[in-house]
Amino acid sequence: MNKRVSKVQNDGYISESTCKYLSVDENTRAGRFYLLPKIHKRGCPGRPVISGCNTPTEEISSFVDSQLKPLVPSIPSYVKDTNDFLRKLIELDRLPVGAILVAVDVIGLYPHIPHNEGLAAIRTALNKREDHKIPTDDIVELAKIVLTSNNFEFNEGHYLQKLGTAIGTKMAPSYANIFMHELETKLLEEAPVKPDLWLRYIDDLFMVWTKGEEGLKEFLTYINQAHDTIKFKWDWSHENINYLDVQVINNNGKIETDLYTKPTDKHQYLFHTSCHPGGCKRSIPYAQSMRLRRICSTQNIFEKRVIDLCQFLVARGYEESFVQDQIQKAREKGRNEILIPREGAKNDRIPFIVTYNPTLPNIGALLREIHPVLHSSERCKNAIKKFP
Repeated sequence: MNKRVSKVQNDGYISESTCKYLSVDENTRAGRFYLLPKIHKRGCPGRPVISGCNTPTEEISSFVDSQLKPLVPSIPSYVKDTNDFLRKLIELDRLPVGAILVAVDVIGLYPHIPHNEGLAAIRTALNKREDHKIPTDDIVELAKIVLTSNNFEFNEGHYLQKLGTAIGTKMAPSYANIFMHELETKLLEEAPVKPDLWLRYIDDLFMVWTKGEEGLKEFLTYINQAHDTIKFKWDWSHENINYLDVQVINNNGKIETDLYTKPTDKHQYLFHTSCHPGGCKRSIPYAQSMRLRRICSTQNIFEKRVIDLCQFLVARGYEESFVQDQIQKAREKGRNEILIPREGAKNDRIPFIVTYNPTLPNIGALLREIHPVLHSSERCKNAIKKFP
């Protein structure tokens, strides 16, 4: 592992400090296997996770992800998040006559990606880069190390994952996205009949189909039999379908959207009495109201959902008048305006991180006060130009 990393440095593609960061030392350990219960599913199955913290491949996986992640947004079917999905629905404007809404889920995507196909997919994607500062071969070899060196502990035994990528390693989402792009491209090219719309958030697909139910059944059977390890399950409706946290509604061809929450959602917002910074608790009613403003496409739907939100928050100790004030702020915002992605404010100030305690003094005021002391040293002045 270290020999492969050193070769990339010796070839002049990474710096000495990067090589040191990627190299394995004596403080590493095997991954830890555990299950996250899916309480919203029948039988409460577990999602298998292997923690990559302090494992030999943790930094290599992070490095590979830094090379793969910029390639993902260029995938035609790519959905970044709920807001991105909502924007794409607005662009769609109306649904065709006879449209069927379809939600498709890949069953256990991460652990079922064959190494050879996954590595071939990222090789294809990397070869299309404009910036080839680090050769494709080197990135693919590092990715291969991450995939084939995923040993982990469980129940006092040691195991090696032979298929797929671990849920828990940093490169997994980008790797899975690129693999799925390669697979779906092939599936759609060879399909005799294609969906009108095909969008994907990692392993969750959204389709609009207009060729009738029988044609849809044939298409879904086709994609489910096309690959040895990648299988799908689905749900469809002419009226409405749930995708991510959105309910997509077909109102006579007009697309409407409502909030979707799983039946197991208990709406356990942070208690107002919790020992958290005041700003953290004050932001919750407004942030949740804005979320509803984005998701709910009509005023009527929005008003129904904010009634529920207010009840949930009051039950957690929030003042109803304050919650209503925050809802009103969201109500006054234009939905299309808040769906437009904004660039984050650039901030070059060094963060000062401290464990919160309600007895702490005004940290900001103290930092301002001692900042001139730091600037009495030329070295500190150059390192910390603005107060933290």
